[in-house]
Amino acid sequence: MDLSFVFYVIISVIVISGSMFFNSRPGAMSKAVVMSALFLLVSVFFGLRWFTTSGTSNISTNHLTTWPPPNSINMCPDYTTLSSSGGDNPVWTCTDTKGVSKVGPNKTVALNANPSSTNPGYYGVSALCADCYAKGLTWEGICVPNSDNPINVNTIPPRPA
Repeated sequence: MDLSFVFYVIISVIVISGSMFFNSRPGAMSKAVVMSALFLLVSVFFGLRWFTTSGTSNISTNHLTTWPPPNSINMCPDYTTLSSSGGDNPVWTCTDTKGVSKVGPNKTVALNANPSSTNPGYYGVSALCADCYAKGLTWEGICVPNSDNPINVNTIPPRPA
């Protein structure tokens, strides 16, 4: 049993009993009972989420070890969607499903999602940014607005796995 579990139980008891004490006025006992019951439910809910049945902490096992999560954020320019076609060797493209680019809705807007090239280098990223800006798009974290240069030489756009 962790010390954090003991503190959690003590704080929960203080909050529940304090709720009963501060809300118990003459004629308002039902309010005190309802508030205490709601605090009890909230304490049980988070206690089950944060601790195991043996009282050990379960909080640190829910966190990701890397941020941003791989293959989930920023694969394509802003407001575009990553899509694939082809079976065993998929061709990844970014599609403008909302119609925010100059190209128009449901059109391929940038070829940034080529899984065969893990690091396109400075000139590759610069070409991707130039392609994005030519099509009226931005790419947060990869391209500097109103520029054809990537943020820095070490910037590598995320790639699909």
